[in-house]
Amino acid sequence: MGKEFEIQGCIEVPMSLSEDEFFNEFIGFIELNNWAFGGGIHEIIDGFYINADGSKGKFVLEDMSPNSLHDKLTIELFQYHSFGALVYLINAGRELEFSFRDEKCFISKSGSTKTVSLWISKNEQAFDNIEDLITNAMVCNQPLVHIFNDTTLDTLY
Repeated sequence: MGKEFEIQGCIEVPMSLSEDEFFNEFIGFIELNNWAFGGGIHEIIDGFYINADGSKGKFVLEDMSPNSLHDKLTIELFQYHSFGALVYLINAGRELEFSFRDEKCFISKSGSTKTVSLWISKNEQAFDNIEDLITNAMVCNQPLVHIFNDTTLDTLY
């Protein structure tokens, strides 16, 4: 028996790529290297599993058993786009990567300068606190506070 690696994660692909196309490419790569794969695949869009009929299934973190306030607020942020959860998590030192209309965005808090920033590409919008950022930051010429529910939350660091 050879060595094995267990992979737990997601692979981001273009929306136009079907699950079958992805899986065929993935398995092709595995077979090309004379490796073996055991496991399954689940399509996920905007944090929700996609059922076989194409309908939205359950939230990916739904079965997670949150043990702490931090865990509960992480779920609340991803499931409901909660501003309260965002404020708590950013103030606790977390960073959020999200997208809106193909723009990749990143929110982070600097411990040394005591500022909170929204980065879009290499452009920074800096604010005194997360509340000011939510209220005044602009994404695609629109206030973040107005479009946040329409964003895709990608990663919480």
